[in-house]
Amino acid sequence: MIDSLRRLHLVHHNIPVVWEEFKQVFKDKFVDSTRELQARNQLEQLKFKYPDIDEYIANFEDLIVYAGYNLASKEAINLFLKGFSKNRSLLDKVFTPPVPTAYGAMKR
Repeated sequence: MIDSLRRLHLVHHNIPVVWEEFKQVFKDKFVDSTRELQARNQLEQLKFKYPDIDEYIANFEDLIVYAGYNLASKEAINLFLKGFSKNRSLLDKVFTPPVPTAYGAMKR
């Protein structure tokens, strides 16, 4: 890969595909291969601490991305709710009719 890059002229070979290929090879080579597993473990341990709801949501959304989950999936929603296990009164308020079924509605 390095030899190929050295043969390119900075102006004449300014091709976005080359840059994208370089980024992908770099990412594959140097990105932490355990990041997804670590994020999943952190999601399992993440707990809401009153009154830091904004911090909990921000951490949750970051970890969901790193873990490779879809935010709208049932698994992600269950993980979100699991973080409130010690705050049943708050969960009771969330699940008063009409009961939210999507992540965005629960978050609000």
